[in-house]
Formats: sequence, C-alpha cells, structure tokens
Amino acid sequence: LVFSHGAISPRAQMLIAWRHPLTVLVAVEAFYLALQTVLWLRYRPAPPLADAELPRLSVIIPAFNEGPMVERSIRSVADAEYPRDRLEIIVVDDGSRDDTLFHMRKLRRTYPELVRVLHFPGNQGKRAALRAGFLAAAGDVVLTVDSDSEMGPDTLRRMVAPFANARVGAVAGRIRVLNRDTFIGRMLEVQFTLSFDFARAAQSAYGTVMVCPGALSAFRRAVIVPHLDAWMDQRFLGRPVGHGEDQALTNVVLRAGYDTVYQRDAAVWTLVPDRY
Repeated sequence: LVFSHGAISPRAQMLIAWRHPLTVLVAVEAFYLALQTVLWLRYRPAPPLADAELPRLSVIIPAFNEGPMVERSIRSVADAEYPRDRLEIIVVDDGSRDDTLFHMRKLRRTYPELVRVLHFPGNQGKRAALRAGFLAAAGDVVLTVDSDSEMGPDTLRRMVAPFANARVGAVAGRIRVLNRDTFIGRMLEVQFTLSFDFARAAQSAYGTVMVCPGALSAFRRAVIVPHLDAWMDQRFLGRPVGHGEDQALTNVVLRAGYDTVYQRDAAVWTLVPDRY
C-alpha cells in the first residue's frame, strides 16, 4: 500500500476515501437516486375504466376565506367527464369571514343535483372540514381537492382507475402550478415535477406513496371512516397536530394494509405564491 519513498499508493488512497463518512453518504445517495430513476422509468399509470366500472364518487372541497377561487374549483369538478348519477360534490365552508359561502351557495343553485354545502359557524380547521365531508359522503371512493385548485375534464375518471385493484386504498394525483406566468410559479413547477412526480412515481412502483397530497387525493371511504376520530385526535408530545393531515391520512391507509399509488395522468392545477 505504501511505496518505498513513503508515498501512499492509489489503492490505499481509494480505501481511505471510502472510509470517509462523506464518501459513504455520497455513494448511498447516488445508489438511491439510481434506484429511483429505474423505478420512475418503469412506472405506468393505471388505465382508465369504462363507464360501467366507475365507482360512486364523492368529492370534498374544504375552504376557508377562499373567495371567488372556490367557484372555479367547484365548476372544474362539476363539469368533469364523470357520470352525474355516480358523482356528488361536498363543499365545506370552514367558518370563512369573506364571501366564500356566497360562492358555494351560488354553485349549489347552479348544480342542485351535484353540490351539497356544509357550513361551520366558526373556523375549526381543515381536518374538521374533511372529517365532516367523509361522514357526509355516500361514495365508495372519496376524493379531496383544495379550494384553490382546478382539475382537468378527465381527472376524476383517471383518479379512480387504480381502485380497480382491490389492494389499492389511496391514490395520489399529480400537482401542477396554475399561475405559471410568474418566475416563482415556473420555478415551483420544476420543483413539483422533481419532488412530486419523480418521487411518487418511484414510490408507486412498490405501492407505498408516502404522502397522498391534500391538493388531489382519493381514498376508499370504508378504509378511512373507522379511523377518523383517531386521525382528528393526532398528537405530538401531547399537543394536538393541526397540520400534515394528508400524510396522516396516507398513514391510516398504509397501516390498514392497503397500497398507496400515484396516478400521473390525473392532474390538478393549484395556485402558488407569486411573491417572495
């Protein structure tokens, strides 16, 4: 390993380098990235279902001080390519102090056969709004979408497609940026692709998407409802947890023994900040 004049041989230098913690970390990260890339390349979304195979679907849209944007969100769901006799939209006003409830009731009059409005007299938080929606839902599959987001015409059909597999308990949709006309919006579109599309496609290959995002996710109602009270009472170090409701719901599905998967061709476009 050492030459006669005291210099360290290339082989010894390599062995020493491999024992350095930073080198080991880089090697592990490189292997993980390569594995993710292989899984991402192998990923394929579930094929869409025929009309006769589509499940009864309930869409929950919780909102707090969303204003006119909630109307755009509701319309995108109501105008989606999904059988009207198998679709319901439950909008939950979480004690808004602006005109959010006005826009909800307006869409209720426009789509009386589709839209139901639930109203909280005071703000209770997103978990409470989602819980009310799950309990009121009649669908076998419940889809949650944020009130600052719009979906495409075929998003609903594509989101329910993976549930043809009885092992699937939750589906994560693809998150896109709605306001991409700003520099920050374009940057976030790239981040969403790397963080959401790349990672979730790889995780979907082994049926364990770690977070089904609040902006667009679908769940088997029968899997979620028995655990709603425990989910509402989630605590950390004895204190209530008010955020991370989407990851907590995903954990409910995984603990129940079901797969969580990603559906790349089911997209929602969401508003992102346009100023630093």
